Amino acid sequence: MTKTVRLGWVAVVLVAAACSSPAQQKGVATAGGGTTPSPAVSLSFLDQGLRYARCMRENGLPDYPDPEVTGDNVRIRGIDKKTVDTAVLGRAQQACRAYQPVLTGADGAQKMAAARYEAQCMREHGVADFPDPDPDGHAELPDAVRQDPEFDAAKATCRDLTRSFTPSPAVTG
Repeated sequence: MTKTVRLGWVAVVLVAAACSSPAQQKGVATAGGGTTPSPAVSLSFLDQGLRYARCMRENGLPDYPDPEVTGDNVRIRGIDKKTVDTAVLGRAQQACRAYQPVLTGADGAQKMAAARYEAQCMREHGVADFPDPDPDGHAELPDAVRQDPEFDAAKATCRDLTRSFTPSPAVTG
């Protein structure tokens, strides 16, 4: 291939890149060739939480709270699902799913252990259909679970127990 032909191909590639729309340039390239946003594990947990909260607000939940910081502890707060339109919440969660904060290593293992403990606690306190968490430690709660007559009392009890929960060293070590 001659030098002129190679430079011609470089020019075509550069022009094509310059003419692509900004929407095509956003996100993270995937093996399938598409682009989808993904959690940037290089961001601190606090920054991940701030980005997620901002996304939720931009997608119809203007009162979605920023993470709560106490000393070195960052708590990702949610929104009371009883105070929002469930369709709006569902759309916002779907739109922001790629930005859900992700803990890794020992912190991730501790979060997962606490999420399993909370699910077990909720079932032990009368919410028989409370689901186990997914691999990221999140549990999607169907309306039937939230409407269980024991839900509010169990949630209050288990919230306090889960906050004070300390997994065994084998989980975090």
